Amino acid sequence: MKKQKQNKSAFSALDLAHIGMMIAVLEVVKRVLDSIPNVELVTFFIIMFTIYYGWKTLFAVFAFVGIEFLIWGFGIWSICYLYVWPLLVAITMLTRKRNSYALYCVEAGAFGFLFGALCAITTFAISGPATALGWWISGIPFDIIHGISNFIVFLVLYKPVKAVMDRVALREGSAMSKKRYKGIFFDLDGTLINTSADLTDAVNHTLEYAGQSPVTESDVIPNLGGGVVNLLKTFLPQDISEDDFIKAYGEFVEYYNANSENNTRPYDGMNKLLEGLKEKGYRLAVVTNKNDDAAKRLTERFFPGLTEHTIGRTDEIPKKPDPTMMNMMLDHTGLKAGEVLFVGDSEVDGQLGANAGVDTVLVSWGFRPRSELEKIAPADKIIDKPEELYAYL
Repeated sequence: MKKQKQNKSAFSALDLAHIGMMIAVLEVVKRVLDSIPNVELVTFFIIMFTIYYGWKTLFAVFAFVGIEFLIWGFGIWSICYLYVWPLLVAITMLTRKRNSYALYCVEAGAFGFLFGALCAITTFAISGPATALGWWISGIPFDIIHGISNFIVFLVLYKPVKAVMDRVALREGSAMSKKRYKGIFFDLDGTLINTSADLTDAVNHTLEYAGQSPVTESDVIPNLGGGVVNLLKTFLPQDISEDDFIKAYGEFVEYYNANSENNTRPYDGMNKLLEGLKEKGYRLAVVTNKNDDAAKRLTERFFPGLTEHTIGRTDEIPKKPDPTMMNMMLDHTGLKAGEVLFVGDSEVDGQLGANAGVDTVLVSWGFRPRSELEKIAPADKIIDKPEELYAYL
């Protein structure tokens, strides 16, 4: 029972450090621009902190409001602060799912324009609708200044501040890595390497063999991730006989094995990522629905010496999301499920992680866009660039 209570602890030391840092920054930026009416940096930093630290930002916000009470005393404005800034956190928790620079700029500007209207709610509750309406209307020129300045601040500061926060996340991830995971297992196609062009060529070769019309790469990509058998069943005639399907499958495998490196390349930054992870002592491996022989060949071709082992689909090994592949890799490496992070790019990979009890991060640079991944995974379990993986270690 004692151990369970420890697991329920709300904050780690790093969480407390984040909250303390956020409080300090909010107070400093508030003081810096206090003398300029309706121009502030608090909105910008609350949005940025929520993007990176999520709901933890609420604790910093309430501490910030409490400090403002101590400095300036209690008044109508202070009641407004109690709900306006937390509302901004809640809104950002929604907008960060889209991870759009333009949307964040609009959010910051709109929040400034509506700040007076939101604060008028307090006046409405205390003094009635007539006073609240008059108060809000008289302040509209200041709200316009507030909205425009918020928009410009976000437009100018977002990218440089994001770059700094990305570096901080990278260093924190590196510093804490040994406390969380010992191994990082990767999917192959759509995660480490872009194979869509060569797979499309092989599909079209097989369709030509079967007397069917060719398809485009954009037709093929949404159907990748489930293995060759599922891929071919998608495009070959539904009434194809079992014998003809076996022949077509053989034609695909023979052609693809001879042409699998024509256009296939690692995604940008993948070699650097694997080299960095290996240098830090992680056990790296590949778990994929690609046929085992092709998976081993391509992994060694593009990442020589970087991965410890590769397991792909065979007639004896069920394809993902069945956990057999993952369990085999865990047995091979001697690692436990809780010691491994799995990195993939599809709903199949997300389900594999759940089935095997392995923490999973999905990537948006592969065969599924972020908008589709967010239907199956939380936004904070999706990364857009290889170096963002360090933040999860």
